[in-house]
Amino acid sequence: MSRLAVSQAALGDGRSAIRYVDLAQKALDRADPNKHRPSWISFYDQAELDHLAMVARMHLRQWPDAERHAHRSLAYLRPDLKRNSALVHAHLAIAQLGQRDLEQAIGTAQSLPEDMMRHARVRGLLDGFTEQVTTLAPHNLEARDWRAHCRTVVA
Repeated sequence: MSRLAVSQAALGDGRSAIRYVDLAQKALDRADPNKHRPSWISFYDQAELDHLAMVARMHLRQWPDAERHAHRSLAYLRPDLKRNSALVHAHLAIAQLGQRDLEQAIGTAQSLPEDMMRHARVRGLLDGFTEQVTTLAPHNLEARDWRAHCRTVVA
């Protein structure tokens, strides 16, 4: 249901997307956390649900809600899931930028470990983030520092 929410949001159907997020949350709330689940579904936990809800909200350009889900996802995320953490942080930076909070967005992006910035999916998000930063504040000092940092890390 959470993946359906992302798909519906990408299609612009916000009402269905939010309904599917709510249904996914209710289903997860009913699940017994102590019961063994097969490996193909065991990674779906509260962190993953909030991550997908964040992506859905981002498609809908609902930046404050996307940021809220990003913070929740990070709070529940297992420490061993470094790539997921990097993806959520990259999305969080984009959600903050969507709210025109340039300084906080760049700070969030800069908190990413350099090795994770080179991961293809994270790098793709950061490339889009960097384009948005450049458009929003082409002459801003933090924006210039961010672009220089990106060039150094991913070169």
